[in-house]
Amino acid sequence: QNQIRTPAFSLWFNQSSKSVNDPTVHDGSGGMILLGGVDKSLYNGIFTFLPVVPVVLPQSGGGTFSTNKFWAVKPRSIIVGGTTIQAPHLGNAFFDSGSTYIIVDAGTYSQIASGLGFAELKNTYIVSCEAARKFPPITFVLGDANVSYSLTSDSYIIQPIDGSDNCHLAIQSTSASNAKVTWILGGPFLRSFYSLYDLKNRVVGLATAADGRRPGNGTEISQTSLLAAAAAGPSPSRGSKIVIIWEFLLMMGMLVL
Repeated sequence: QNQIRTPAFSLWFNQSSKSVNDPTVHDGSGGMILLGGVDKSLYNGIFTFLPVVPVVLPQSGGGTFSTNKFWAVKPRSIIVGGTTIQAPHLGNAFFDSGSTYIIVDAGTYSQIASGLGFAELKNTYIVSCEAARKFPPITFVLGDANVSYSLTSDSYIIQPIDGSDNCHLAIQSTSASNAKVTWILGGPFLRSFYSLYDLKNRVVGLATAADGRRPGNGTEISQTSLLAAAAAGPSPSRGSKIVIIWEFLLMMGMLVL
């Protein structure tokens, strides 16, 4: 208790993990969680920050209630090739490390699949793996600042394990009837982006993840970006403590215990 001075944690998924005995990977165990900060060797470039938004959910007895217990941000759109797909009204985008797929609403799902040229087969979408290698990036636009995060085709395509030429889309459609549960940014998204979760200031930071084959060269977190994102969020509690916490984090550069 009281061993972590900075109320934040970060997640990194190893894109290159094959086995614990593979000497070419940065961490053969498949990923890392750091309590208290970030490790600059696990990402490249800079962090961008998104304010966490309240989630409105239905109550069992009728009506709705608002909660801040989810790591959710505002979804804006998805860009596939030259086509922009707007997010449904009042939706949320959840970060979920336990989800194998990226999950979107049914309307967005069908537009992504048809835009890429997938054929539907038994409620899933398949495409030739040869064709999939030429697919364009899929870009997720999040937050009021319309920040873009792009996935290359090898991040959102699942390769076959049966030796066939049928590749699958690593994006699925939600079966939830609640229109406010819009997108879930699971494993395929989080493998591409090193994610930082600030519990005190209620922001999520994202930076391009190191690929696991070589250490990253991340830039120190910008206090200006953090404070701007925190100020845009719903929480009214802001102040000098934000600067103090992140000055300490920047000084340490990684795990603070």
